[in-house]
Amino acid sequence: MRLGPALALVGAVEVLDAGLGLGGATVPFVARSQFTEAVTLFAGVRTAVESHVQLHGVPSDPSSEGLLTGLRTSGEHVASVDLTSTSGSGEDDSGIGVEVTFKGTSDGVRPELAGKAVTFTWDGTVTSGWTCAPGEVKQAYATGICAE
Repeated sequence: MRLGPALALVGAVEVLDAGLGLGGATVPFVARSQFTEAVTLFAGVRTAVESHVQLHGVPSDPSSEGLLTGLRTSGEHVASVDLTSTSGSGEDDSGIGVEVTFKGTSDGVRPELAGKAVTFTWDGTVTSGWTCAPGEVKQAYATGICAE
């Protein structure tokens, strides 16, 4: 069977429909795959943060503790990963936030994600889990712990 110009790969990811009925189905797929990079980068930071908290407690200023040293804090679609202090329910009532910000459309990021940030928060207690606030990103594009 010859497909001819029905499918074309652009950037090795985005599929363009030329009569096969794929339509907009590829946009959520591409945006979700780009969102996955944010969750993947967060996973490395999560391990470093949890280890630090178990050994030293919740830092008052996570960004100054060097917790991101040696970790990937940017990627093909992610511009930056930053740490912040948040309110928590731990002994010192502090927690940690991880903000992952996407690059712009000129870097190949889908407009649905471009320039937007996703925030992961942890209250610093061993028994609690991380939460995700996709911010301005539509829930339809969220993956991992950010998906409903």
